[in-house]
Amino acid sequence: MKNLTVINGLFASMAVLSGFSYASPRIEIPSSFNPVGSGARALGLGGSFIAMADDATAASWNPAALMKLREAEFAVVYAHTRRTEDNQFTEAPEANGKQSASNVDLNYLAFSVPCVAQKCGKNMIFSLNYQRLYELSRSWQWQRHLDDGVVDLQRQAKYRQSGALYALGAAYAVQLTPDFFVGFTLNFWQDFLKDNQWQQNYAASDVGTQGGFETTKFDANQTQFTFKGFNYNLGLLWELFEHAEKKLTLGVVYKADFTADITQTRAFQNKENFPAFPQANQDINIPAQRFQQQLDMPRSLGLGIAYQWSDKFTTSIDFYRTWWSDFVLTDSDGIKVSPLNADPIADSPIKNTTQIRMGAEYRLISQQYGRNYIIPFRAGLFVDPAPTQQYKDKTWGVALGTGIAYEHFVFDIAYQYRFANDISRSSLPHLGFSQDIDEHSVLGSIFYRF
Repeated sequence: MKNLTVINGLFASMAVLSGFSYASPRIEIPSSFNPVGSGARALGLGGSFIAMADDATAASWNPAALMKLREAEFAVVYAHTRRTEDNQFTEAPEANGKQSASNVDLNYLAFSVPCVAQKCGKNMIFSLNYQRLYELSRSWQWQRHLDDGVVDLQRQAKYRQSGALYALGAAYAVQLTPDFFVGFTLNFWQDFLKDNQWQQNYAASDVGTQGGFETTKFDANQTQFTFKGFNYNLGLLWELFEHAEKKLTLGVVYKADFTADITQTRAFQNKENFPAFPQANQDINIPAQRFQQQLDMPRSLGLGIAYQWSDKFTTSIDFYRTWWSDFVLTDSDGIKVSPLNADPIADSPIKNTTQIRMGAEYRLISQQYGRNYIIPFRAGLFVDPAPTQQYKDKTWGVALGTGIAYEHFVFDIAYQYRFANDISRSSLPHLGFSQDIDEHSVLGSIFYRF
């Protein structure tokens, strides 16, 4: 009986430790690590929009391109995303399998007002926008058989992460010369329309034997992260060449690095029941505790080129470099670790990434009286590497889009398919983890021009 109590206490302590390690400071971003902007038109072009942006979503791509707006404009964008992750654990093959999560939510909201030179001295524009930048939804369920000679347990486990990161942006752009524009966006990562936070919930139920005695167990932990910070985007737009219907445009955007303040709140519960020896039962509840952390977010630089072959046909290509080597989490003890797997950052620096995005748009234009409309057809593709320490985690994507512009209204819709094989090996190396992903996104944008 004494041996059982000792063994039971030991495993209860291990459960507490494992529960808190599961709530480690590792940052999980199931969606693209490189969100570059919003809007269905941009998505339909594969995200190649730095030089092509010409609507209110420009504040999220290249704020200088806001100068293409000629009228006040209201914009709203909704997004639906469904992602399937085919997980593989070489050290725990019982947990292998496909897991899915989906989300529908507001992606972007903006109001932009131009001011002409006769009134403001130069042509300029002001814009207020709200953007959903990181989608953090994930839902996993799995089974495991634990057998080490002392315990023989069947485990049912569930893990769910939900939430998103948002920024409220105040943007300004001005025309310096007939063909050169500059702009900036100030991004406030705070709670506004939505809470700037995410939650992780883990629960596991075990049935079997421990030390030869029948037992049932239950472990659960809940972790919540709040995120606050500030950064800015700088944009340039230069119309290098224009002749008749042909035009060549160059766009540049710089997104500044910043340090975000993270408050992590976590609680843990462990229950163990031995029907034959109730005096060995355990009921551990550790109430919510708060930990202050800091997350260094990386800077990035984008270059876009768009060529308008005619009023009907335009092509574009973007290159986007992100310095993920600056992506560092400082935990509550002041230790700097990798946000990908919580290892010391000095032992596993993160590799920088470069995205390449290409797109094309063909427009059917009608200028007949009473039938003044534009119907676009768009297509795009991209390669979108995720930050890693040792591996090349490339995700790929294709996109299609269309819509209609009629009088004061513009409606755009786009579909994107993003996929990857054998990625995320840096995140849980002790479990031999890797995954394939299939992600389907649909965006709808509505603009009203006053």
